This record gives sequence, structure tokens and C-alpha cells, in this order.
Amino acid sequence: MPTEPRRGRFLVLEGGDGVGKTTQVAAVAERLAKTGLVVKRTREPGGTELGERIRSLLADDHDIDPSAEALLMAAARAQHCAQVIGPALARGEWVLSDRFDGSFYAYQGYGRGIPLPQLEALNDFAAGGVRPDLTILLSNGLSGAHRGLDGSDRFEGMGADFQTRVEEGYLALAARHGWEVVDSHGSRAEVTDRILAAIERGLGAPR
Repeated sequence: MPTEPRRGRFLVLEGGDGVGKTTQVAAVAERLAKTGLVVKRTREPGGTELGERIRSLLADDHDIDPSAEALLMAAARAQHCAQVIGPALARGEWVLSDRFDGSFYAYQGYGRGIPLPQLEALNDFAAGGVRPDLTILLSNGLSGAHRGLDGSDRFEGMGADFQTRVEEGYLALAARHGWEVVDSHGSRAEVTDRILAAIERGLGAPR
């Protein structure tokens, strides 16, 4: 009998600036690939030519209005979902993204003060039905929300109060939506093991 094709899964690693997401996305993707999965690594904003241009624009020290910022983020997400995430899932791949809609709500909502219902409506339009199967929040706790940041981009330079609001937002979103929360303290291997355990809890063992 023909084997049933693998269903693609969409995993998102969320967390504040400097918490180690980029390192962990690479490590987790490598570990998942060793199980025989085809894993697509990507990031937001980014993942497409348009998204990377928007990322560069947002990272610069421009006086961008919060509403304009949210619309730029949504434009990057629309292209990302249509061009990268949706097609990869349709091929049966596992997509692992450094940030997605959780960051949108944490940064533009809790951080920048845009009402969440407005952002949710904008995200629904931009994502076109693409939703994560599992979101994992990598957290170093409120006391560490602004540590290790050098202000090298616009968001990092918004100050400790902004970073604390973002982290509080992340924790509120995790509680509201049932995200897996993983402690980011410890060695790279220890944190990777925690993330993989969270994936197994949320989705079952990769197969």
C-alpha cells in the first residue's frame, strides 16, 4: 500500500531581542533534519527578497510611526506566507521560523501600543490562513528582558521599559494561547534539548 505523505508542520520560535532565537533555530533545524525531516529555516521580518528589504528598513534608525511599522510587518508576512511558508507546508516540509505573529503582537501591540484587535485583523489578512502548529517562547524572564542589548538596531535601542513591555506581552500571549515556554538559561545544547522536548509535547515525536 502507498505510504501516507508526511504533513508539513509550522513551528515558530519566539522571544525578545538577545534571547538566543537565531542560534536555537539553527540547532533545532539540524536536530530535526537528522530524523529524516525536510526542514525549511526562515525568519521574520524576512524570508523573501521583499521581506529582507523591509527588515533592513525597520532596523535603521528611522522615525517610523507605529501604524506604518505594523503595516510594513504585515506586508513582509503576506509575502512570506505566500512565497515561502505556504508552499513549503504544501510540499510536506517542516517550517521553522525565527518569529512570526507572536512578535507582531508583542512588539507592535504591547511594546508600541497598537490595540491587539487591530493587529489580529491585520495579521489574519496578511497570513492568508497560515497559522503555526506550535509556538515556543524562549524566555529569560522579566529581569533579563533588556540584558545583553547593545542598541545596534531600532528595536534594541528603544530602552529597558520597552523591552520589559515586550517580555510581559510575550508571557501574556503564551498564557492566552497555550504556547510552550522554554527557559533560555544554560548551554546551547541544554536549551536545544528543552525546545525539542517542547516540540514532542506539543506535536509528538517527529516521524
